[in-house]
Amino acid sequence: MKNFLAPVLLALALVTCTASATTYYVSQSAGSDTNIGTTTLKPFKTLARVSTLTGLKGGDAIYLRRGDTWHEQFYIPGSGTSTTSRLTIDAYGAGDAPVIDGADAVSGFSLISAGTYQVRRTDSTYKVFVDSAYGTSTPLTLVSSLSATINTAGSFYADADTLYVHLADGSNPSSHVIEVSGSSHVNGILSLDRSHVTVQNLWIVRPTNSGVAFISQSPNVSATSGNQDNILNRLTIYNSGSTAALPYGFDGAILVRGNASSTSLGLTGWTITHNVIGRMDSPVGLNYNIGGILLRGVTGAMVDTNIVQTVTSMGIQERPYGMANCCSVNKFMYNWLSNNEGNITAQSPGDQVVSNIILNSRGFGIQVHTNGVVSSNTIAHLGKSTDGSLYNGIDGAGGDGAVYSNNSITDVWGCSLTVEGTATGVVIDGGTYNSHNASGCATYVTASVGSVRFTGKATWILNATVPKPFKYLVTSAGDSVHSYSLVQFLAVTK
Repeated sequence: MKNFLAPVLLALALVTCTASATTYYVSQSAGSDTNIGTTTLKPFKTLARVSTLTGLKGGDAIYLRRGDTWHEQFYIPGSGTSTTSRLTIDAYGAGDAPVIDGADAVSGFSLISAGTYQVRRTDSTYKVFVDSAYGTSTPLTLVSSLSATINTAGSFYADADTLYVHLADGSNPSSHVIEVSGSSHVNGILSLDRSHVTVQNLWIVRPTNSGVAFISQSPNVSATSGNQDNILNRLTIYNSGSTAALPYGFDGAILVRGNASSTSLGLTGWTITHNVIGRMDSPVGLNYNIGGILLRGVTGAMVDTNIVQTVTSMGIQERPYGMANCCSVNKFMYNWLSNNEGNITAQSPGDQVVSNIILNSRGFGIQVHTNGVVSSNTIAHLGKSTDGSLYNGIDGAGGDGAVYSNNSITDVWGCSLTVEGTATGVVIDGGTYNSHNASGCATYVTASVGSVRFTGKATWILNATVPKPFKYLVTSAGDSVHSYSLVQFLAVTK
């Protein structure tokens, strides 16, 4: 009997094979760009080669070999298809995570003055590393002239065609490993309008600008544009940023930027989790355009269980990017922050900052805006920011309807809790506030906000040498009429 189903089954099999997912492998140490790239025995060599792939679809993957290092920028060449059919960029093999390194080795130095050496270099130079070890390096100090380099040990200067280096001990750079971040590798990983992408288990170090940059080029008018539903997971990023111009207006170890068009909707589906953000090399100080994790124009994102220690910059920041009503209810949970210039600012309506730990840092602890929720966070040992402008635990500088619930705040340079601006309907529910330090400031609430509702049972641990640590409905910083002892404060706020 004839098998009439055979041709149909064969056709279905061919369709299935055609639609099957493809995995590409990349090995800097064992690959070749002339290889087929689809087996571990014949991997590609360079990130430039995989960046030229076309026709990628959901289920496809790009795997970088563990133990290998690439001195390139990786441009993500495609998107997945849906939330369940993703393009995955990951590691394969055994050993240390793959490394994308934005610095290149430089040699051939010659002496021009005692302790100062030069080498011809036409590429722009923004950072210079000496005998660098990943995760523990600080670049040489950039100075403004050759004469300053000669007079400053541990510095460098670059003009249009020459790099000048003066090492800390005055030794010859040729006896060290000198590596330079310049204009060749601006970002570690760059994605332009890519969606349904998962990037995980990689190290990104020493790019001139962002470690990972996901950028929207087109307005998200109908909520279907690119740069949505992406996952960044278990990435380790050190030494991102520099004094270079910001190519997308912002800089971050992780940067997600929407489109600034007034008709653009917020980007959805973002998850940023279990990443480690180390030192950034951006200029030291509070800058709302630079941060460890920086989101602009994102709505409903989940940012959780990250470690952020930028040293020079703000830790985690989210803002609507000037788009009216684009963004809301981003969640920042279980993150651990230390040694930043300002820590968490979440400025879209309804943002939730919950169960984070902020220790031994600088600047404010947490900021939220309209209907924001700040709950069950621990903030301890905050110094003032390097520029001296920010120093409060919870810095409530705006935001109608914000709720601050059951937070623990200890030893901050300024006040444990402030509510300022024109915010109305603010609720402070319980919590522990320990101002037994030099500042002694428990709360600072300005008259412009109107009454603040205190609920639950708060614990106040006070500095006995500060008789009136509560500033409530004050008209100015020097308003002593509205300064209260604990007993008086409880009476006026009950």
